Amino acid sequence: MRDALYAADLLVHRALHAQPTAHRVLLEAFDDSDAILGASDAALTLSGVDSRTVRALRERSADKAWLQRALEWLQAPGHSLIRWSEPAYPPQLAVINDAPMLLFCVGDVVTLSRDSVAIVGSRAATPAGLEAAALLARELASAGLSIVSGMALGIDEQAQSACVEGGFGTVAVPGTGVDVVHPKRHSRLADRISATGVLVSEFPLGTPARPGNSPRRNRVISGLSRATLVVEAAEKSGTLNTARLALEQGRDVFAIPGSIFSRRSEGCHALIRDGAALVRTPADVLGELGVLVGQVVRSGDEGPLPDDQKRLVEAMRDAPRTIDELAGLTGLSHAVLAAALTELEIAGRVRTEGATFLAVST
Repeated sequence: MRDALYAADLLVHRALHAQPTAHRVLLEAFDDSDAILGASDAALTLSGVDSRTVRALRERSADKAWLQRALEWLQAPGHSLIRWSEPAYPPQLAVINDAPMLLFCVGDVVTLSRDSVAIVGSRAATPAGLEAAALLARELASAGLSIVSGMALGIDEQAQSACVEGGFGTVAVPGTGVDVVHPKRHSRLADRISATGVLVSEFPLGTPARPGNSPRRNRVISGLSRATLVVEAAEKSGTLNTARLALEQGRDVFAIPGSIFSRRSEGCHALIRDGAALVRTPADVLGELGVLVGQVVRSGDEGPLPDDQKRLVEAMRDAPRTIDELAGLTGLSHAVLAAALTELEIAGRVRTEGATFLAVST
């Protein structure tokens, strides 16, 4: 049954996945993929597509061996396809101008419809950048947001690893077919993501990593997300392409500032200069997105504070403190401090005053 439902869709998508607008024009003209495949060349051209599109459709839709492999792949547990016209299609992605007409998925597709934030950044990230990516991913996921990223080296890997280690569903958008893991060292990460979240790609099964795939993949990352958070990026990088696409799609862009001496922070500084929201803590992102305190699931919002948070509250009870001062007074790392301060701020026990934090009397 699934073979009959999806065979024509798979063939048409394989031919036209790089031309989603042309694919949509044909669907509007012929109603379904079977009708597209059965139409004459003249009828296809009259619908508004060019001869190159017609030629690609004829050539690539003739690959019956690929179709058989794709149909066999679809039978495996957790493997699914989502058409652009179906209710299960992610609503944030559906409204972009060049939304993919078919998505290949491995895992829990419900993850695709949750409120989400993309976390992206440099493949050659600094230790501080990696620490920030993990912290932000973990805290935003614990607040109920899905984290979207590309499963690349560096920031992507760190953010998505933090999610799976915390038991949170995350959305990975590879620049390959979902059956091709790149880099290969991420095979275990891909398995763990699909166990609690989902892998999703518009690229036909078997598509390898190619330089031209990343820009197309990036529009899906930003399109799935309410906002894109850039952790580290050089001034000229693919990460900034994702931020640009997010702005074109009408989505928010956030950036984390870094050292003025680091080239990997130049892109973030340029984004902030051009109007991106500056992020210091996860609470900054939650506040910008309007995530309510009541929506945040935490075990420590009520009752006695953990020891680390007690020390923090005591350290800033009498006077506002910077994060560096708090590190010196408590002996806690900046990562632990940022996480604890976020929880205290969400719980209403700490407020910010410029670059300082002050305990709220209870």
